[in-house]
Amino acid sequence: MTLSRTILLIAGLALAPLALSSCKDDTPKVDQIVLSDLRLSSFSISSEEHKSLSTMPFSIRNFPTGHSEVFNQQPITFGWSLKKIKLHIKASDPVSKIEVAMGESSEFKEYDAKAVHDLSGSSKLNIRLNLKGGNKSFSHIYKVDIRQYKYNPLAVEWTAAAFLGTPSLGDRANRVFDLGGVKHLFALSTTGMRHYTLASSKGSWREQLDLMPAGSSEQIEQVEQGLSTFYGMDAKGFLYKLEEGQWTKLEQDQPAKALLGVLPARTPKEHDRLALLLAATQGEVQAGQDPLSRYAYGYYEAGRVVRSGYIAPTNFPLTNRTLVRSFSPTAGSRLHLVGVGAERTAWYTTNGKDWQMLSHSTVPGVKYATLVEWSNQFYSIETTNEGMQIWVSTDRGLSWNDAKEVALKGIEVGALARMPVVAWVDEAQEAFFLLQGVSAPSSSAKVWRGVPLKNEF
Repeated sequence: MTLSRTILLIAGLALAPLALSSCKDDTPKVDQIVLSDLRLSSFSISSEEHKSLSTMPFSIRNFPTGHSEVFNQQPITFGWSLKKIKLHIKASDPVSKIEVAMGESSEFKEYDAKAVHDLSGSSKLNIRLNLKGGNKSFSHIYKVDIRQYKYNPLAVEWTAAAFLGTPSLGDRANRVFDLGGVKHLFALSTTGMRHYTLASSKGSWREQLDLMPAGSSEQIEQVEQGLSTFYGMDAKGFLYKLEEGQWTKLEQDQPAKALLGVLPARTPKEHDRLALLLAATQGEVQAGQDPLSRYAYGYYEAGRVVRSGYIAPTNFPLTNRTLVRSFSPTAGSRLHLVGVGAERTAWYTTNGKDWQMLSHSTVPGVKYATLVEWSNQFYSIETTNEGMQIWVSTDRGLSWNDAKEVALKGIEVGALARMPVVAWVDEAQEAFFLLQGVSAPSSSAKVWRGVPLKNEF
């Protein structure tokens, strides 16, 4: 007599062994083998309200035992409604039935491609794939997690922080740079440029005594960062390089009006390029588009100042500007500059020869501003006569979003009115710090720690 039994081989998930055995009477037992692929082949969602959801990719992780997983690596935008969502599920043949259980429920219902689901309460669901093999049934479950940001991507929560030796800010130029993991604060006051360093967010500020060349009566008034050093400019427009606590004057055939930023050399054979603002010549003004402009773009490289021939428009920021820089050894550098005065203007350059304006908007009443980049977003933190405001750009300066309703939680907004401020990102890239200036010499400087909430979902 011949006996048979059914074995299901599920490709990609679990393999059952092929068994051949015999009884004492040498009557063979034959196993009937059903080979199938019991797994999900694709998953997506769609919404009439948010068309782009249909193109959002989902990752499918198949595991041979237990349950498998489905999730979207890029969370859905905060605030988007998930009340009317369609599920699009495809399984490998020959799955006989697809079932869905919404939320944490164990109540499975047969999948209906036309059904509309409300996922606003819970964005989790389970998918069960069913298959009959011979006279037996088999199933496998996929746990689906549709991720969505919990918080407004512009939101920032603030708490008070403290450092030993916290310096007072100047009433003009204040910048913090990161050089080799050490923060360098340059603060310009009536007594000159002060230089402080901070080794870590748990350390203390220490003042550095940088020396000017012997016999010099000038003071550094602007500082910008190269890859491994700092460059400065004095009140007369002459450039310097900081090396081991000593400012060294550079060879220069003509003075500049402003030091805008540094485009670092990409190879040892190249030189750092210092983007400058120069006094415009009559010929440059006549050839330009703005006859009222008094300044022109140029740069300093390898001992000489090069005029680009392009004039700066009258709304190019001469003061109250701040800068962030991106650098790649292969793609080169890009300087992003934001100026705040009668209006907020955003600019960028890749060569120092000319600057392209990305955006401009009216921002009355701004006294001081500082720009910080975190997670590919620009935060312009500004103080006014009334307090503080924050504007955020998610597209590198092309547009700006007023974030005062969601980005000022926990901070004493009124206490920052008319105060100089400077910000920097901590070494863990988890938050940024804001150093608040003082209104009187007897006052103490304050530090705030701001945590953007964008990455939580």
